[in-house]
Amino acid sequence: KQWYQRRVAITAGKNMHVGVQICGSHVVRTTKAVELISSECDVDFIDLNVGCPIDLVFNKGAGSALMDKSRRLEGILRGMVNVSSVPITLKMRIGTSEKKLSGISLAGTMKNTGISLITVHGRTRQQRYTKLADWDYISQCREAAQPLPLFGNGDILSFADYNNNLKYADGCMIGRGALIKPWIFKEIKDQQHMDISSSERMDILRRFCTYGKKS
Repeated sequence: KQWYQRRVAITAGKNMHVGVQICGSHVVRTTKAVELISSECDVDFIDLNVGCPIDLVFNKGAGSALMDKSRRLEGILRGMVNVSSVPITLKMRIGTSEKKLSGISLAGTMKNTGISLITVHGRTRQQRYTKLADWDYISQCREAAQPLPLFGNGDILSFADYNNNLKYADGCMIGRGALIKPWIFKEIKDQQHMDISSSERMDILRRFCTYGKKS
Protein backbone atom coordinates (compact mmCIF):
# COMPACT_ATOMS: atom_id res chain seq x y z
CA LYS A 1 0.00 0.00 0.00
CA GLN A 2 2.81 2.43 0.86
CA TRP A 3 4.55 1.63 -2.44
CA TYR A 4 1.31 2.35 -4.29
CA GLN A 5 0.84 5.67 -2.48
CA ARG A 6 4.38 6.77 -3.38
CA ARG A 7 3.83 5.87 -7.00
CA VAL A 8 0.56 7.83 -7.09
CA ALA A 9 2.33 10.87 -5.61
CA ILE A 10 5.09 10.78 -8.22
CA THR A 11 2.98 10.00 -11.30
CA ALA A 12 -0.20 11.91 -10.39
CA GLY A 13 -1.72 13.65 -13.40
CA LYS A 14 0.88 12.24 -15.78
CA ASN A 15 0.40 9.79 -18.63
CA MET A 16 3.18 7.53 -17.42
CA HIS A 17 3.85 3.81 -17.21
CA VAL A 18 5.85 2.40 -14.32
CA GLY A 19 7.60 -0.96 -14.38
CA VAL A 20 9.86 -2.98 -12.13
CA GLN A 21 13.06 -4.65 -13.29
CA ILE A 22 14.27 -7.73 -11.47
CA CYS A 23 17.38 -9.87 -11.69
CA GLY A 24 17.66 -13.57 -10.89
CA SER A 25 19.14 -16.90 -11.95
CA HIS A 26 16.73 -19.44 -10.41
CA VAL A 27 13.39 -20.33 -11.98
CA VAL A 28 11.47 -20.88 -8.76
CA ARG A 29 12.83 -17.87 -6.87
CA THR A 30 12.35 -15.51 -9.79
CA THR A 31 8.84 -16.78 -10.43
CA LYS A 32 7.89 -16.30 -6.78
CA ALA A 33 9.29 -12.76 -6.84
CA VAL A 34 7.20 -11.92 -9.90
CA GLU A 35 4.09 -13.44 -8.33
CA LEU A 36 4.58 -11.23 -5.27
CA ILE A 37 5.22 -8.06 -7.28
CA SER A 38 2.27 -8.73 -9.56
CA SER A 39 -0.15 -9.22 -6.69
CA GLU A 40 1.10 -6.59 -4.24
CA CYS A 41 2.46 -3.74 -6.38
CA ASP A 42 0.71 -1.46 -8.85
CA VAL A 43 3.04 -1.77 -11.84
CA ASP A 44 2.40 -1.81 -15.57
CA PHE A 45 5.07 -4.36 -16.49
CA ILE A 46 7.89 -6.46 -15.02
CA ASP A 47 11.22 -6.67 -16.80
CA LEU A 48 13.89 -9.38 -16.48
CA ASN A 49 17.42 -7.97 -16.47
CA VAL A 50 19.59 -10.16 -18.69
CA GLY A 51 21.96 -7.33 -19.53
CA CYS A 52 23.77 -6.48 -16.29
CA PRO A 53 27.54 -6.94 -16.88
CA ILE A 54 28.93 -6.46 -13.37
CA ASP A 55 30.88 -9.35 -11.85
CA LEU A 56 28.79 -9.53 -8.66
CA VAL A 57 25.69 -10.38 -10.70
CA PHE A 58 27.35 -12.31 -13.54
CA ASN A 59 29.24 -14.67 -11.23
CA LYS A 60 25.95 -15.70 -9.61
CA GLY A 61 24.56 -16.74 -12.97
CA ALA A 62 22.21 -13.77 -13.29
CA GLY A 63 22.17 -10.71 -15.54
CA SER A 64 24.05 -11.21 -18.80
CA ALA A 65 25.24 -14.66 -17.64
CA LEU A 66 21.79 -15.99 -18.60
CA MET A 67 22.56 -15.25 -22.25
CA ASP A 68 24.82 -18.32 -22.22
CA LYS A 69 22.13 -20.43 -20.50
CA SER A 70 19.22 -20.23 -22.91
CA ARG A 71 17.24 -23.13 -21.45
CA ARG A 72 17.33 -21.65 -17.97
CA LEU A 73 16.43 -18.23 -19.35
CA GLU A 74 13.49 -19.71 -21.23
CA GLY A 75 12.29 -21.46 -18.07
CA ILE A 76 12.50 -18.27 -16.04
CA LEU A 77 10.56 -16.26 -18.61
CA ARG A 78 7.84 -18.87 -18.97
CA GLY A 79 7.49 -19.01 -15.19
CA MET A 80 7.25 -15.23 -14.97
CA VAL A 81 4.59 -15.08 -17.67
CA ASN A 82 2.53 -17.84 -16.03
CA VAL A 83 2.19 -16.06 -12.67
CA SER A 84 2.04 -12.41 -13.73
CA SER A 85 -1.08 -10.36 -14.34
CA VAL A 86 0.97 -7.67 -16.16
CA PRO A 87 3.18 -7.94 -19.26
CA ILE A 88 6.65 -9.46 -18.90
CA THR A 89 9.54 -7.95 -20.85
CA LEU A 90 13.18 -8.91 -21.42
CA LYS A 91 16.27 -6.67 -21.48
CA MET A 92 19.48 -8.22 -22.79
CA ARG A 93 22.73 -7.47 -24.62
CA ILE A 94 23.95 -8.73 -27.99
CA GLY A 95 26.02 -11.42 -26.23
CA THR A 96 28.54 -12.02 -23.49
CA SER A 97 31.55 -11.45 -25.79
CA GLU A 98 32.30 -10.89 -29.46
CA LYS A 99 32.92 -14.63 -29.74
CA LYS A 100 29.53 -15.36 -28.14
CA LEU A 101 27.01 -13.18 -29.94
CA SER A 102 23.75 -14.84 -28.98
CA GLY A 103 21.29 -11.94 -29.25
CA ILE A 104 19.80 -12.95 -32.60
CA SER A 105 19.30 -16.56 -31.56
CA LEU A 106 17.81 -15.60 -28.20
CA ALA A 107 15.44 -13.08 -29.77
CA GLY A 108 14.13 -15.80 -32.06
CA THR A 109 13.67 -18.25 -29.19
CA MET A 110 12.45 -16.07 -26.33
CA LYS A 111 9.69 -14.49 -28.42
CA ASN A 112 7.83 -17.77 -27.96
CA THR A 113 7.79 -17.67 -24.15
CA GLY A 114 4.81 -15.34 -23.92
CA ILE A 115 6.74 -12.14 -23.17
CA SER A 116 5.51 -8.86 -24.59
CA LEU A 117 8.69 -6.99 -25.54
CA ILE A 118 12.45 -7.45 -25.94
CA THR A 119 15.02 -4.70 -25.51
CA VAL A 120 18.58 -5.18 -26.76
CA HIS A 121 21.58 -3.15 -25.63
CA GLY A 122 23.98 -3.02 -28.56
CA ARG A 123 27.11 -4.09 -26.69
CA THR A 124 28.45 -7.34 -25.27
CA ARG A 125 28.95 -8.00 -21.59
CA GLN A 126 32.71 -7.90 -22.19
CA GLN A 127 32.46 -4.44 -23.75
CA ARG A 128 30.50 -3.09 -20.79
CA TYR A 129 29.96 0.52 -21.94
CA THR A 130 33.01 0.89 -24.19
CA LYS A 131 32.88 1.19 -28.00
CA LEU A 132 29.76 2.23 -29.84
CA ALA A 133 26.53 0.27 -29.62
CA ASP A 134 26.00 -2.00 -32.64
CA TRP A 135 22.64 -0.93 -34.00
CA ASP A 136 23.07 -3.05 -37.15
CA TYR A 137 23.11 -6.13 -34.91
CA ILE A 138 20.09 -4.78 -33.03
CA SER A 139 18.28 -4.58 -36.37
CA GLN A 140 19.03 -8.26 -37.00
CA CYS A 141 17.65 -9.08 -33.55
CA ARG A 142 14.52 -7.19 -34.48
CA GLU A 143 14.04 -9.35 -37.57
CA ALA A 144 14.50 -12.53 -35.52
CA ALA A 145 11.99 -11.37 -32.89
CA GLN A 146 9.15 -10.56 -35.28
CA PRO A 147 6.24 -10.23 -34.75
CA LEU A 148 7.23 -9.37 -31.16
CA PRO A 149 8.28 -5.70 -30.83
CA LEU A 150 11.98 -5.14 -30.12
CA PHE A 151 13.49 -1.93 -28.74
CA GLY A 152 17.12 -0.89 -29.10
CA ASN A 153 19.37 0.69 -26.50
CA GLY A 154 22.76 2.38 -26.52
CA ASP A 155 24.33 5.79 -27.18
CA ILE A 156 21.13 7.82 -27.40
CA LEU A 157 22.18 11.24 -26.14
CA SER A 158 20.02 13.55 -28.25
CA PHE A 159 16.75 13.68 -30.15
CA ALA A 160 18.79 13.25 -33.35
CA ASP A 161 20.25 9.96 -32.04
CA TYR A 162 16.74 8.84 -31.15
CA ASN A 163 15.33 9.67 -34.59
CA ASN A 164 18.23 8.02 -36.42
CA ASN A 165 18.07 4.76 -34.47
CA LEU A 166 14.33 4.26 -34.89
CA LYS A 167 15.05 2.72 -38.29
CA TYR A 168 16.83 -0.17 -36.55
CA ALA A 169 14.18 -1.03 -33.97
CA ASP A 170 10.51 -0.66 -33.06
CA GLY A 171 11.41 1.80 -30.33
CA CYS A 172 14.30 3.06 -28.23
CA MET A 173 15.15 2.64 -24.57
CA ILE A 174 17.22 5.39 -22.97
CA GLY A 175 19.38 4.58 -19.96
CA ARG A 176 22.62 6.45 -19.29
CA GLY A 177 21.50 9.24 -21.63
CA ALA A 178 18.75 10.10 -19.16
CA LEU A 179 21.26 10.28 -16.31
CA ILE A 180 23.62 12.47 -18.31
CA LYS A 181 20.84 14.67 -19.67
CA PRO A 182 17.49 14.18 -17.86
CA TRP A 183 15.76 16.61 -20.21
CA ILE A 184 16.46 14.39 -23.23
CA PHE A 185 12.83 13.24 -23.23
CA LYS A 186 11.60 16.79 -23.66
CA GLU A 187 14.13 17.25 -26.47
CA ILE A 188 12.66 14.19 -28.19
CA LYS A 189 9.10 15.37 -27.63
CA ASP A 190 9.83 18.89 -28.94
CA GLN A 191 12.30 17.69 -31.59
CA GLN A 192 14.91 20.31 -30.74
CA HIS A 193 18.11 20.69 -28.75
CA MET A 194 17.70 22.42 -25.41
CA ASP A 195 20.16 24.72 -23.66
CA ILE A 196 19.45 24.21 -19.96
CA SER A 197 20.61 26.90 -17.53
CA SER A 198 22.50 26.02 -14.33
CA SER A 199 19.47 26.93 -12.19
CA GLU A 200 17.24 24.63 -14.26
CA ARG A 201 19.78 21.83 -13.90
CA MET A 202 19.78 22.28 -10.12
CA ASP A 203 15.99 22.16 -10.08
CA ILE A 204 16.07 18.86 -11.98
CA LEU A 205 18.57 17.45 -9.48
CA ARG A 206 16.39 18.56 -6.54
CA ARG A 207 13.34 16.83 -8.03
CA PHE A 208 15.41 13.72 -8.71
CA CYS A 209 16.54 13.59 -5.07
CA THR A 210 12.96 14.18 -3.90
CA TYR A 211 11.69 11.26 -5.99
CA GLY A 212 14.52 9.13 -4.59
CA LYS A 213 13.42 9.86 -1.03
CA LYS A 214 9.81 9.03 -1.86
CA SER A 215 10.73 5.70 -3.43
